[in-house]
Amino acid sequence: MQQIAKWTNLSETTFVLPPSTAAADYRVRIFTPGGEMPFAGHPTLGSCHAWLESGGTPRDPGLIVQQCVAGLVEVRRAEGLLSFAAPPTCRTGELEDAFLEQIIAAFGIAWNKVLAHQWVDNGPGWAVLRLTTAWEVSSG
Repeated sequence: MQQIAKWTNLSETTFVLPPSTAAADYRVRIFTPGGEMPFAGHPTLGSCHAWLESGGTPRDPGLIVQQCVAGLVEVRRAEGLLSFAAPPTCRTGELEDAFLEQIIAAFGIAWNKVLAHQWVDNGPGWAVLRLTTAWEVSSG
């Protein structure tokens, strides 16, 4: 699967498989060219749509249960739309100093503009920085 993901060179490549737990309707594995991801939102919705379009039948027509590395993800289906409840975070707390330094350097952010930072990672490695904004007001 990893070799195919490298070959396609897409941001994500998914593989839909039979579930390994009775609680799920299907199982998905999500790969980038660099490795497997425990969870990602767009691949979750796209894989669910593809599974349904190719004849997948959920036990509950309004609630599809997808199994992925991060666990079970509930995908709701209503009025032709799919939405999901993201799995719980697997990493929280402040960013490590070395990683924060990489982000600041990559985006050219001044250190004094960073108010707070933290992980909000439920699989893809999401990190959040809260920045100040300097507003200049012209006095006419």
